Amino acid sequence: MFKTVIFDLDGTLLDTLGDLTDASNHICAQNGWPTFTQEQVRHMVGNGNPKLVERFTPESARTPERLADSLRQFMDLRKANGVTKAINLATNVAALAVYLFSGKVLLTLGLTAGLFSIAGNYIGARFFSSKGSKSVKPVILIVLGIFFIRELTEILG
Repeated sequence: MFKTVIFDLDGTLLDTLGDLTDASNHICAQNGWPTFTQEQVRHMVGNGNPKLVERFTPESARTPERLADSLRQFMDLRKANGVTKAINLATNVAALAVYLFSGKVLLTLGLTAGLFSIAGNYIGARFFSSKGSKSVKPVILIVLGIFFIRELTEILG
């Protein structure tokens, strides 16, 4: 009988290599360091985020202070990226539940919305990579506010 089950999500159940590459390259670009392809980052991954940050940081910049600051920035970017994906999933599931319970599932509309969701995620990820987490938070709050108001007006309608 098993008493403990351990899941290794990163790289096993979740493909986060793109997120790792985007966050790494964002920090590198901010510091004027060389950036890396996804394949190059794949070979840097392993032994945790601090080791990844050390590997993408040029040897001449590997001071304890610089590594600590880069790791903090890296974790902020990863957290914001994860929160964005979680919010997107939650709103999609909530919308699907509302339409299923009301019996108003429109397949064409759903597929169109799905395509625009994919496009929005792609554009959002690129915006996040170029502008950083501080610029993304207001956008997320505005979009969620609009979504909330629209849903509220439809319910109270």
